Amino acid sequence: MQLLGTKIEKGLFQLYVARINNTFQEFENELRLYLIEQRLSGKSDATILSELVESQNNGRGIFKDLAGAIEKRVDGTGFKLFQHASNNFADTRTKYVWQLDPSAEHCDSCLYQASRGELGINEFPIPGSQETHGETNCNEYCKCTLVKAVG
Repeated sequence: MQLLGTKIEKGLFQLYVARINNTFQEFENELRLYLIEQRLSGKSDATILSELVESQNNGRGIFKDLAGAIEKRVDGTGFKLFQHASNNFADTRTKYVWQLDPSAEHCDSCLYQASRGELGINEFPIPGSQETHGETNCNEYCKCTLVKAVG
């Protein structure tokens, strides 16, 4: 079990860093565009800075979007990594079923996987990482899981 914990911690840290870096790069690009738009509208740098500081202090505008993007990336990364780690240590002889989260909307691919019944772990794509592998058409945050079949 310690090996699993070590793999999760190392992989989780690396994925978090990569995804957060991407988020900040996107934010930097958005901020550049925002500054250009504001200058073209005739605002002075002092006015733009004042508005940015106010937006940051109040968690509005571009800064609210940044916080939401970071939260989404961190949440999605953790889910995916734990799903990967648990699948890597699963017994290949055991049968599993694709379980749909009742609180989520599901893509056609996940509905198809759920209809396939009991299969070996390697016969399913990895839930929670479909956009990386292109194995289903979920967006960034699939909430499906693989669970051991009963019976």
